[in-house]
Amino acid sequence: MMNFFGFILIVIAILMIMFREHAGNMLGQAGWMEKLGGVYMVMIYVGMLLFFLGLIMLFGLTEVALGPIFNFIPGVDIGVKDVEVNPFAF
Repeated sequence: MMNFFGFILIVIAILMIMFREHAGNMLGQAGWMEKLGGVYMVMIYVGMLLFFLGLIMLFGLTEVALGPIFNFIPGVDIGVKDVEVNPFAF
């Protein structure tokens, strides 16, 4: 299911970057967006973030890539368990 959701995020990100003018006109211009390059650049930044998040979810690397970020947030459990590793097991 996460693979399918990752694929959907990639498609949404590509569409967001392709149609950033329409989506940017729908959102409007805010003052904080001008500091980041305008509403169209904010749409590109969000599209890039969604694209890389979709890639992470597509390849099943959410625990590896997002684990250090969620370690700083108290009470968030992303399913990473402490696993005892035997280095001599082949």
